[in-house]
Amino acid sequence: MDNRQLEVAFLCAVLEVLPAASRDLSDLLVEAKSVEALIAGDVNFRSRSGALYRYILKTVDTRRVDHWRAQFENLTKEWPDLRFVTVVDPEYPPLVQQAYDRPPLMFFRGSLPKGPATAIVGSRNTSPEAYAFAAETARQLVEAGHVIISGLARGIDESAHSACLHAGGRTVAVLGHALDVDLSPSEHSQLGARIIDCGGALVSPFRPGSPATTSSFVQRNTVISAFADVSVVVTADERSGSWSELQSALAQGREVVLPRFVVDESSSIQALVRRERRVHAADTPWHVAQIATRALNTRRGTNMTLND
Repeated sequence: MDNRQLEVAFLCAVLEVLPAASRDLSDLLVEAKSVEALIAGDVNFRSRSGALYRYILKTVDTRRVDHWRAQFENLTKEWPDLRFVTVVDPEYPPLVQQAYDRPPLMFFRGSLPKGPATAIVGSRNTSPEAYAFAAETARQLVEAGHVIISGLARGIDESAHSACLHAGGRTVAVLGHALDVDLSPSEHSQLGARIIDCGGALVSPFRPGSPATTSSFVQRNTVISAFADVSVVVTADERSGSWSELQSALAQGREVVLPRFVVDESSSIQALVRRERRVHAADTPWHVAQIATRALNTRRGTNMTLND
């Protein structure tokens, strides 16, 4: 077993018995500075971290480590491009690294594109106006040099990914289940393959075999917002997953953009726009790209324009 296989196998086995949120494992890894040091058992943690670390070393079953090593070996035979990245790896996306709920490891196929990123999310079933707005917003953002982040679901996600690829852009799909779980709907397998072929990636914060659940999609939304400098929420029903994406983006200090037609339909969203300076209403997709680029310049200290 090489070192990287041991690392992913050990972390998957730890996640099975972790008596806390996965972000606690992320914090433990950051304090240890490497998975190797965590496995070796030669890290002096502060008291609370030390208690969790001792629990992990006592509880993790080496047979489960062997199980996960075999799982990962089999998956890499099927998908030679399958990779994983831990929170302490240099390749870990820097914006996700800064997030409060950063996953301790993420699996991905394809390439994690660098550069400014904007998330486009919304409902699975919505209006033709919303679909068109999402697609044109993706096209405008690609022209402005942005990577598009979404969740590969039906509806707005599909429109955003497809329009991005049609415009020659790169996109990242963050899944609400493991990479080895069949995509739903099944026809999105072709879209997923195009995303990889065009320089993007399919990403999952879930270990192999993990199915989609209600809470996994909430966690997926948190990762989507963490990947992006700005989140565009094309539909925002307060009971929907896109609303949880909006809340996650704000919690992580990101800017949020809503179409004017969405804001006009809801008094609670109008109040949110008035109350929260990081929530913006956009009249057109071009206006979205302007807001996103301006927010990016402020956040990253750059002077990017729509023609860059």
